Formats: sequence, C-alpha cells, structure tokens
Amino acid sequence: MKFLSGIFLIIITNLFVFSCIDEHVIEVNENLNGSIYLTSEPNGAKILLLGTDTKKVTPDSIVNLESGLYEVTLQLENYKDTSFAVQVFKNQKTTKNIKLKSNLAIGKIILNSTPANAEIFLNNNSTHKYTPDSLTNLAVGVYTIKLVLQNYIDTSFTVNITEKKITQTMGVVLKSSIPKGEIFLDSDPAGAKIFLNENETGKLTPDTLKGLSAGEYFIKLTHKEYLDTTIVVNLGNDQKTSKYVELKPLPPHGNIYLESDPIGAIIKLQGKATGKVTPDTLSELPVGAYLITLSLKDFNDTSFIANVEEDETSEYEITLVDTTSDVSTIITYNINASTGQLKFLFTFNQDIALDFIDLREPNSSEARSFPFYSQHYSEGTAAEIKYPEKKTGLWRFSISGKKLGGRKDEFKINKSITVQ
Repeated sequence: MKFLSGIFLIIITNLFVFSCIDEHVIEVNENLNGSIYLTSEPNGAKILLLGTDTKKVTPDSIVNLESGLYEVTLQLENYKDTSFAVQVFKNQKTTKNIKLKSNLAIGKIILNSTPANAEIFLNNNSTHKYTPDSLTNLAVGVYTIKLVLQNYIDTSFTVNITEKKITQTMGVVLKSSIPKGEIFLDSDPAGAKIFLNENETGKLTPDTLKGLSAGEYFIKLTHKEYLDTTIVVNLGNDQKTSKYVELKPLPPHGNIYLESDPIGAIIKLQGKATGKVTPDTLSELPVGAYLITLSLKDFNDTSFIANVEEDETSEYEITLVDTTSDVSTIITYNINASTGQLKFLFTFNQDIALDFIDLREPNSSEARSFPFYSQHYSEGTAAEIKYPEKKTGLWRFSISGKKLGGRKDEFKINKSITVQ
C-alpha cells in the first residue's frame, strides 16, 4: 500500500492543481500507524483510497494506515472528481479539507433571427423553441445550432461555450428562398375553373399553379353541370406534384319558386334555414320531394311538400294564417278633484295604430271626434281623452285604427262606460 517511487510523486504533485486542499498534520498517541481525516466543501463526498471505495463519505477518517504516500479521490454528484496525495506518518493524523469544483452546466445561448419565429435545432435535434429564445443549462463545449423557417434557407452555425464566456448572443438574418413548388391540375371533363384557398385563380384545367410555398392547399374545381369538387394538397419545399380529378355530373335538377301572403316569410328546406325569404327561388335542387316550411312572426308556420321536376321551376303561392287576436280595449276614467275635469283612459290588448275615437255624451246623439293620426300605442299603454267637466251617465265610444301585428287589418270597436 506504499507508493514511494519518484514517478508517482510527480503524478500526485499535479493532482493539487485541480482542487483547493487544506492540509494539517497532528500527532496522536493511539498506535504506531497513522490516519487521515477528510472533510470537503460541500460534505457528503464518497471517499476512494487508492481507487477503492472505502464506503465512507466526508467528513470521516481512514485509520490504521502505515506510513507512506496515499492517493485519495473524492466523488460527489454534480461536482468534478477530485484526486490528491496524502503523506501519512506514524502516530500522526493528517487532516485535509477539499473544496470541490462544480460540474453543473451553466452556459447559455441567446438566439434572435430576422424574421423571427424560426425553429431552433440543437445538435440536429429540435428544441421545440422558436426565435427569439434562449438555450440554457449548457455545459462547456461546442454546439451546432440550426434555424429553420418556412420559405427561408436553413441556417446552421456553431457556438463555443467556454468557462470564460458562458453566455453567447447570436443574431441571424435568414435568407429568403424563392418558392418553386408546383401543382399540375387536370380534370375529366377539362375546362374546370380552379380555385386556390377559395380564391379564383383565373385558370382552367389542365393548368399548373406555380411559385407555391411549402404548406397545405385547398383546391376547388367547378364546372357547369358537374358537382363542385375540393381536394387538399400538402406541398413540400420546392415540390412538384400532379393531381387528376374526375368530376361527378350533377343529378337531374330543377327549381322551386316560393311566394307568400304576406311576403317576407323565412324559407326552410327539409327543416333547415336557407337564408332566403319569400318571394325567392330555391335553385339547382335534385329531382324529388322536399319539405318546405314558411315562418313569419304573428303567423302560423306553414309546411307542405314541394316536388322538383327535371329542368322545371315549380311555383307555390302560400297564404299564411294570422295568429293575432281581435283588438280589444279596457276603458277607465278618473276625475280631477280640484277642476272636475273628466279623463278617459283606453288600454289595448296589443300594439295598434290609433286613428280616431268618437265620443257621445250621456243623453246625446251627436258624436264628437278626437283624431290621433295613426299614433302607435304598445300593448298595455293607455290613450287619453280629456273632457272639461264631469257628466254622469252612459258614455259611448267608437274607436278605429289598424293592428300593427299580423296582417295589420283595420279595426273598429264600439264600447260604453257609465260615469257615476
């Protein structure tokens, strides 16, 4: 267990370069053999003597050692292994305190690009990060960075993280790549209009869409007497591809013309809104029977079956049924205690446009007319007539106007009230 050769002494001397070692020799009277007491910063390091695990960790002692020079190694996770030489003397305890060097990755690369949002690859592996962003917790060493952005040339470079320069900032201007992707389109029959992402291209099949970037494209082909057909094409960078589409002919079809009384009814086809109101036409419907529903406020929904004949326009005129009730009114009155003025109030059961109220005083056959000039009154809102003095007896009224709901029919109500 002794190492006394000159060569070993040279090796041991070099080990002192790698750590900070504080050594003391203390005389002990335990026995003729020596010992080593080891501490470290931080403590908890595994102790190896001559490369053999002692099953001890700092701080601890290795005892009963013969005189001589010993190699000791301390190992601790996230710290560099530290080896050093210890001279052991008879009847003496040698103490050593070792400051361990951290081995944690602390480097950082800050990345910016013009334009931004380039995907960042580190050593050919995607980091799932996009510029501007940073790569952190990097150990000292050389790293390969690649920035990838659609329609720009992939850009690679290396970054060297050193102990003297652990943070590196890189700004990269990406070079645009001219899109060279192409999609050749043909159809049966030829002459179909070509739409790219819902935009008309002005081209007819067969033709080629050129100068396309990598990405996903929605292509629609339209042709008279044939069903519109949409395909999806995923185009790679500078890829050229061909697509052939066999168009399907339209089934035999016809039209339905719808008119209603009154007009403005919402048109539903097979229970679904068409976005149309009467009068209007449902066009290019396959031959067959269809459920039509017309809906209008203040009228019953009206449903019926309409038949579509090939190359024909079937016409339907529908009279809607009014659901509003007859106009009625409640007449009340009050008397001003100080002036004796009589005021009549007319409250209606629905929205109306009031034209006239004709009034006949008690025991009189002559009518006095009060015009209202089609003034609107909402349901529950009272119209008023004022009479300068109180007269008891039976007052008779004739009220005329127009309904604001349903068919807006004219109405006339004859009603009386007794004033006491």
